[in-house]
Amino acid sequence: MFARFVRRILHIPGLVIWLPALVAVLIASLPTVFTSAPSPIIEDEWGYLLSADTFAEGRLTNETHELWQQFETIHQFHTPSYQSKYPPGQAVLLAFGQILGHPILGVWIGVALMVASIVWMLRAWMPTRWAWVGGWVVTCQYVVIGQPFLTGTFGYWSQSYWGGALAAAGGALVFGAVARILKEAKVSSSIALALGLMILANTRPMEGLLASMIPCLWVLIWLIRQKGELRVPALKKVVLPAMLVLTPGFALMGYYNHRVTGDALEMPWNTHYEQYCVFPVFLWQDPPADRDWRYDDLESFHGGLEMRMHSRHADVKGLVVSSVRKLARFWIFFIGPVFTLPLLFGAFQLARNRLMRWLAVPIGVILVSTLTKFGAPPHYSAPVAGLVVALIVQSLRYMAGWQWRGKAIGRAAVRAVMVTGLIGSGFGIYLSTLNAITTHAEDRVLAEKELYEFPGQHLVLVSYGPNHDDGDGWIYNKADIDSAKVKWARDSSPEARAKLIEYFKDHKIWTVRVGFDDPHPRAVPLVQE
Repeated sequence: MFARFVRRILHIPGLVIWLPALVAVLIASLPTVFTSAPSPIIEDEWGYLLSADTFAEGRLTNETHELWQQFETIHQFHTPSYQSKYPPGQAVLLAFGQILGHPILGVWIGVALMVASIVWMLRAWMPTRWAWVGGWVVTCQYVVIGQPFLTGTFGYWSQSYWGGALAAAGGALVFGAVARILKEAKVSSSIALALGLMILANTRPMEGLLASMIPCLWVLIWLIRQKGELRVPALKKVVLPAMLVLTPGFALMGYYNHRVTGDALEMPWNTHYEQYCVFPVFLWQDPPADRDWRYDDLESFHGGLEMRMHSRHADVKGLVVSSVRKLARFWIFFIGPVFTLPLLFGAFQLARNRLMRWLAVPIGVILVSTLTKFGAPPHYSAPVAGLVVALIVQSLRYMAGWQWRGKAIGRAAVRAVMVTGLIGSGFGIYLSTLNAITTHAEDRVLAEKELYEFPGQHLVLVSYGPNHDDGDGWIYNKADIDSAKVKWARDSSPEARAKLIEYFKDHKIWTVRVGFDDPHPRAVPLVQE
């Protein structure tokens, strides 16, 4: 009866794609159900949440605050406007989630889009039942188990606010659309291609460009080969629909850049880089001159931590060790121990498969790109996540045909891999729950929760001491600083403190000392003389 039910589902196009996505979202929500929504713990997450809060309030950016120097922090800038440095794609999803009740809901929308898009992409190359296997691989490896580094939050694409699910969805749309266009030109495939390109442009612009060059080249060659009467219909069904999506899309990107940076061709990342950063983007570049950092913690982060990450590549030994670590990080997130065995056993057959060889090319391009940068967490490579899944699933298909002494053992081997993935997912959910419990007790999060229980508005003056950790930032604020219930500002000098107290004279004033003797700083009321 169950098999009959599954067969019926396999013949319902929309449900075939979205059912695996729904399962992935239900699994992703379990740590939150058992505890509560995850708190941001990485400085990148605060940047995305700032943009999300801005969009949720109906603005593209925010005006520079009168006392903006006291609110400066990592990955955000205040001139010519107040915004984070990141592309807007991920923040748009978080904004939807915030409107619905919490930004984590936006993360899970991204998870659903990723799983659905990758299943849709795989159906262009293989039977639906194997596309479902791909959806299970995505759920196990990217939604539940994957970590940002060789350590860190399990399932960080579903349990944090800086993951790569949306970029993975964009890449899958591009490759899935191209696969369909090469078989039969349709307007719907062209629109999917354009939407995928727009998603990549607004999530991972550089990696998205590199990953999409190969499939776009395939389409260009296909168009050139359309002779005579076939060329005009091809242009109408492929080029025209794509242009109708891409033209307004890139115009809106230019308008967003103009509102945030004052220049339609300057992305927020560049504006932030020119104000704060000194690390070379690529390893062969020389670092620019030091910036005019106003505070020691900003200098320590940008001129210290980021430059130390770059300096690891200075000699041959450091370059080799760092490269191995990057490749290991890619492997542990996108493949992991569970799916390594099928890939190893299927490597020879994959190499003989012309389609699989072509799918491996964009992955190789992204890996080379990763090795040329000083740092590259897994979401940088998200545009090719679907292609990695395609290689894994094709390896499982080869495995399903295994025989031993005339007995078919392949399907049992595939089931064993899937069950192992299930066990790993259960372990990942368990660790994600523990991580949620731990990070919810972070000192800043706890302090803010306590302040929200008091009536009125609050200003917290933050002092960073000699033992302050570069990644332990406390000065993160809402998009509309003045209307926020709790503000976090720098207690940088008596003059700056006096200006803040005068500006926020109707607020309860608190102080917190971070990086001094107390390992767990707490906000205490300011005693004014």
